[in-house]
Amino acid sequence: MNQKPTVNYGSLPTVSLAKLIDGDAGTANELISACRDIGFFYLDLRNVRTNNILEDVDRMFSITDDLFRLPFEKKQEYSTEKFTVSKILGYKPAGLTTGPYGGKKDGFKSFMIPNNALFDLNPNMPMTAPKPLTSKRDLLERFVADIHEQGLLILSTLSQALQLPLNLKDCHRKCELSTTGLGLLKYLPYSSSDANISHIAHTDLGGLAIIFSNTSGLQVFMPGLEDWRYIAPKPRHAIINMGDSLTALSKGALQSCLHRVVPPPNA
Repeated sequence: MNQKPTVNYGSLPTVSLAKLIDGDAGTANELISACRDIGFFYLDLRNVRTNNILEDVDRMFSITDDLFRLPFEKKQEYSTEKFTVSKILGYKPAGLTTGPYGGKKDGFKSFMIPNNALFDLNPNMPMTAPKPLTSKRDLLERFVADIHEQGLLILSTLSQALQLPLNLKDCHRKCELSTTGLGLLKYLPYSSSDANISHIAHTDLGGLAIIFSNTSGLQVFMPGLEDWRYIAPKPRHAIINMGDSLTALSKGALQSCLHRVVPPPNA
């Protein structure tokens, strides 16, 4: 798992959000298979009922670009080191943590906004962010709320199909304190001589991760192949992956999967 990355692409199953909304039984079965076998899938948002989400995704890409174009000193005013011990709020520059290869640091910048701050759930954690984000707070709140609802639909569908004793969506209430949040990330280009390179291999600790990306770099350690495969971003789709807490809550029925981010060589 420590070899130099090669550009080998894998495939993921695709699940239609519109058909999940309609309660389509075949789509529920496709969802279960994806979450049992791989723990990753594409969520197809190509439907008139979900166009609002796609429009907001484009807006989110735009404000993310504005955010990371700010001078380093301005972003550092919101360093994660100044806020919580858990570092779930604020800016992280590249190179603070271990990267996926020996002797190299991570190669990504991020800005985290926890739901606790965005929705004023914790008086000790106010929304603290630079102007590109605070000036678009209505967009941030709407986007996170919409995506949260889609996540609850996925969790509820899984719970019913697996006949779990609890509904997984009840463990993910937006109005309750949690570590759930919005992460805005920017990855550095890859070169074998770079000191920093992307994101160490890991499984997610939480529930669902809902990922929107317009650049390649995500790699999944594919079950059965026992090898890394790049997962290409698809226009008008999200990438969904299961976290470790869902594996635990489902008593192993749902699969979290090892993944990392490594921009393809010469990207």
